[in-house]
Amino acid sequence: MRKIFLPTDFSEISHNAARLAAAIARKSGSSIFLFHLLNLPVDWDRITVDKEKHFPELKALIANTKKRVEDYAQSDLFEGIKVDWEVFINDTIEHIVRHAETLQSDMIVMGTHGSSGFNELMLGSNTQKIVRYAACPVIAVHQLPVNYQLKDIALFSNFDTSENYKQLFEHALGLAKMFGAKLHLVKVLTPVDPENYEVGEIAKIAETEEVIRKDYVRIEYLRTVEEGIFDYINKHKIDMVVMGTHGRTGLMRLVMGSVAEVVVNHSPVPVMVARV
Repeated sequence: MRKIFLPTDFSEISHNAARLAAAIARKSGSSIFLFHLLNLPVDWDRITVDKEKHFPELKALIANTKKRVEDYAQSDLFEGIKVDWEVFINDTIEHIVRHAETLQSDMIVMGTHGSSGFNELMLGSNTQKIVRYAACPVIAVHQLPVNYQLKDIALFSNFDTSENYKQLFEHALGLAKMFGAKLHLVKVLTPVDPENYEVGEIAKIAETEEVIRKDYVRIEYLRTVEEGIFDYINKHKIDMVVMGTHGRTGLMRLVMGSVAEVVVNHSPVPVMVARV
């Protein structure tokens, strides 16, 4: 891992994400690209230098924002880590994701304020949109205790034997080894799955590793997969969840939904999501 892409909106939640990103950067020797998205009421790219004098408040806002990001990049939180920074003005989520790809980012770590109800269904959060479009894994962070330690990671999957799921496993195993954490491989069983499911079946893609625990969660009737996942998180004191997403957009997302997006919105622990 060489580069972590880290957005900030200066909130406590984005600071939680920055704390986790800094911890990963120190363990992996990665650099961090820190940025802030500034939305202005005018198309600043089309404002010529001569016309900028007509917008003194906006010029001051841009300058102050750049100074704030620079100060944050140079704070003690990132001591010993190479941090580059930028302020994007009136940029779109799609452009930001492409910028992450251009920088060859290995991971995006970001805070999520979540969304619920109608907004969750129709609009989603910026984090959800980045999860949907990003080519690299995204770690979404909401809560993060002051004394947070990454000891138990749970990978929830149907454990397809495709190369994509092998890559998802490698992402999870890499983090587990990096932090000396236990990796739980968890198959979520629905009422249509066989009663005599063998736990060992879920680890066919895995090597024999001391960090691995093989497990499963059975979902009862009238309960959702998400509830089963949250039950497992609480029961086993999981510190991070790893999941795959198909990155559905538009009508397909409204019809089919995305378990990963629901978990990102409501998980009490950080969630790593990767496209499969």
